[in-house]
Amino acid sequence: MKKERRWMKWVIAESAKEQPALPWTRASRNARRDAGKSGKAARA
Repeated sequence: MKKERRWMKWVIAESAKEQPALPWTRASRNARRDAGKSGKAARA
């Protein structure tokens, strides 16, 4: 689980590099909140 969280952080960071205009902080916060509901949706 710890490794998965690190991976999510890396993916968000990589995506932010490509498109810095997107609100990644809010997106990651929502993904974390929704992770309990559906892991797949948060990962997508």
